[in-house]
Amino acid sequence: MSVNDVNSSANSTLLKFDVNSNTKFVVYKSGDLRVGNTAIRNPAAIIEAWSKNQGILFPRLTTTERESIQAPPDGLVIYNEETDFLQIRRAGVWVNVGDVGLPGALPSIAKTLYVATSGSDTANDGTSEYAPFATIEKAVEIATLRNELTIIKVGPGIYETHGHIDLPDNCILQGVHRAVFIRPKAGSEVKNVFRMGSGCFIEGFIIENFRLDSLTDPTEGFAFSFRPGAVITRVPYAHKCAVRVPQPESVTGGTLNPLSDPPNPGYPTGAGVCLADGMVCSQYSIFPNIMTWGATPVSYNGIGYCAKNGGLINAVNAISMWAHKHFLAMSGGQIILSSCSTQFGDYSLVSTGSRRIGVPNDTNVTVTSNSTAGDIISTNRTTIVNGLWSNLVSQGYTTGWDAADETYTRFDSDVWIRSVEYMLRGGSTDMIDRFQSVLFDATGNLVFTSAKTAAFNHSYNFMRDEFNKLSLNTNAREAINAATISVQTTILSPNTRIEPSKIEAIGHTWTANMIGVWQIKIPPAASRLPIRDSILEQNGGVVIATGQDSEGNALFAGDVTIDARFGMGGRGFIAPTKREAIRAAITFGGFG
Repeated sequence: MSVNDVNSSANSTLLKFDVNSNTKFVVYKSGDLRVGNTAIRNPAAIIEAWSKNQGILFPRLTTTERESIQAPPDGLVIYNEETDFLQIRRAGVWVNVGDVGLPGALPSIAKTLYVATSGSDTANDGTSEYAPFATIEKAVEIATLRNELTIIKVGPGIYETHGHIDLPDNCILQGVHRAVFIRPKAGSEVKNVFRMGSGCFIEGFIIENFRLDSLTDPTEGFAFSFRPGAVITRVPYAHKCAVRVPQPESVTGGTLNPLSDPPNPGYPTGAGVCLADGMVCSQYSIFPNIMTWGATPVSYNGIGYCAKNGGLINAVNAISMWAHKHFLAMSGGQIILSSCSTQFGDYSLVSTGSRRIGVPNDTNVTVTSNSTAGDIISTNRTTIVNGLWSNLVSQGYTTGWDAADETYTRFDSDVWIRSVEYMLRGGSTDMIDRFQSVLFDATGNLVFTSAKTAAFNHSYNFMRDEFNKLSLNTNAREAINAATISVQTTILSPNTRIEPSKIEAIGHTWTANMIGVWQIKIPPAASRLPIRDSILEQNGGVVIATGQDSEGNALFAGDVTIDARFGMGGRGFIAPTKREAIRAAITFGGFG
């Protein structure tokens, strides 16, 4: 060991340890430290380690031990024995050091989170591929807190879930196509998986081993559905996903009978791709609609798609296989299919039942377009809304109401004032009629309880009186009075009409109609029944379909059919043909 003069230059050696003339440890006057046998000093490093056959071993801690570190500063490094990652403290959280450098060596992408099977929900912040979360649920939790458009990128692998993953509005979930598998945790098989908000987009996932709760009125067991209470103003979209329920090797005592109750007794129930239930999302939703492209159910004895209670599904290039009911519209739901296909299974298109929808009261008044009146209404909108709420409170209408009631009251009154404004600007009562429509839920009931009817009626009177205090011309006042009477009539004496469930399938293809939900090996597979027999219209439900099957039989609009062996037929062909035959017989005496 040698010690030099402390008064020498900063770059000079202060303390040096040698072993057999090999330098092992050097301290410089500047305070820098070098470990190892090298004569070349790197002045940019305060600590330098040099070796050709050894490394640096960082402190090895468990996650619990790591969390016991008092006030860890950013830049502190440890090795986590539980996650097997070198970790660094960054921006107040522990993140993994990635394979190509520290997290952030490649800049994180704004509004983007990452998930991987090798990730961690506690050690990582999810902001880069090198610090991913371990679960989709954690990424969704952070996206919800952000309350902004967020893309969640999910790496390949198997992810287990309890389901009911509620995506916030404008959340985009991207999986590596055909390499991301979502499976239920034990006890969660009968759950909807992703429940989407407005503007959500999901692609690339394979959802396996979930099951429906019912084959007649399903509410759970679908890959995609609405988030409860979501206000849908921008249609959520599922793209290039698949739902799979593997066929068990054998079934003991099962009966393939689609007409039995339950259908196909003894056979396990499958799952479904999409459920659009108009009563699940908020009744303020403009578009209670889910759109899919290339989303495929391969689900033995399941239901491919279901729209109910005024919900709408737009499906493009959807191929449904082995389902008991491939596409089901019920209770006034609607499904629009473009270039879709049903293969094997039981019924192809099933439309059953109806719903009641609210009918707006006519606003009988002639309105002259008046932009000045519109400007006046717009300027005073906030004042009127605030005044209305204060008045409702002072008059005792809000007793027992909560914060949500105030929020909705302010929202409703603001929309009503805007509707009046647009009526005056445009010289048309269309906006008044549209406003009345949103007073009804998806099944034709008013969106508020009867206990609040008096408060609603009072609110429209109050706002009318406030409008009349403004500098408006006679026509504007008459229009406002007529609009007020119209909306009050709707809430006091609501009218409804029946809206049937409906499926529109254009350019559809059928393969192996009614072959059943169970088959050991295909192909070959031939239809057991004609196209029309696989279509059910029950209790007023409507199906409009065109297309052909794998045997060359075709179905045209108007229910005209072509049988590959016998020619044209169907109700749309036979009825007019029969009429003409009767007419000809009468004309030419053919009945004699």
